Amino acid sequence: MRTITTALKAEADKLNNDGSWITLLDIHLDDDNLLLLTDNNEDVTFDGKTYQAFDIGVSELETNSDGSLKPLHLFVSSVSREVTAYIMNNKIRGRTVYVRVVNTNALGSADNQLFEKFTARSIKIVDATNIIQIELGNPPLFNKAFPGNRFTRSTCTRFAFGGSLCGFVVDNNTPSNLTECDRTFDGPAGCRAHGDYEQESGLTREHPRRFGGWLGLPKGWS
Repeated sequence: MRTITTALKAEADKLNNDGSWITLLDIHLDDDNLLLLTDNNEDVTFDGKTYQAFDIGVSELETNSDGSLKPLHLFVSSVSREVTAYIMNNKIRGRTVYVRVVNTNALGSADNQLFEKFTARSIKIVDATNIIQIELGNPPLFNKAFPGNRFTRSTCTRFAFGGSLCGFVVDNNTPSNLTECDRTFDGPAGCRAHGDYEQESGLTREHPRRFGGWLGLPKGWS
């Protein structure tokens, strides 16, 4: 589930919270068997399954220099060799891994979780750190919920120049540099420049009041 339930939202909004946000892992060893682990300090039962407390971690979502997403990695301690045999011998490459986030104060319903489904791409043991590293690949972006529009601060993305919502009228008296719009707020052929022309020409000034950007967004959102 990728929507936040009322119970999870209530936990997230608390100023003082005695509950903990913990990670649960469902690692499919084969078609019938699961390895269930949690980064909690004690075992956790959720949705009818008991997750074993273990030293695990998930890498942060980062981007490369070209803007592409780096693959996520799952880290499992192999110091005690407790799960090494399970993971290595079952050849989990290509198997499904679920990463779930839950709150210890909201374990009563299976709906109270945020989860993502991955496929294990590769497995290796980092000898120097005694850690099993499992590459999970990139998050499945086509399954993500994205806003219906792109929200930008200083670029007009909502209105067609000269359309009914823009309202600017191009006629024979319009200066050549203003017969088009560069879709900026303050550019040489932007919304404010068109408004200055309206005012200088004795027309009702509609711009930049009708600017189609989102000026309330923080600076840096171009």
